[in-house]
Amino acid sequence: MCCFFSYIERKKIAAEGRRLSTAVRRASTKLRRGSSAATENPEKEMTDKDIEKAAGKHGATKNEKDFLQDQMKHNRDADL
Repeated sequence: MCCFFSYIERKKIAAEGRRLSTAVRRASTKLRRGSSAATENPEKEMTDKDIEKAAGKHGATKNEKDFLQDQMKHNRDADL
């Protein structure tokens, strides 16, 4: 009976170890990807003029252009 419980506990410990190693692997990959992207290609912050130009190019109507401008400004300000 004791061997059965020991077997079950070993299986639980092994499963937790696999989950932990997977989480560590994902975190390190994410960290590596984030650090390399920041050093290789720093992204220029969009000015209001850039946003207006991009919205004008991609928006068909005035409402779409206004919506795109608001969305881009919100995304830009959220990153700060």
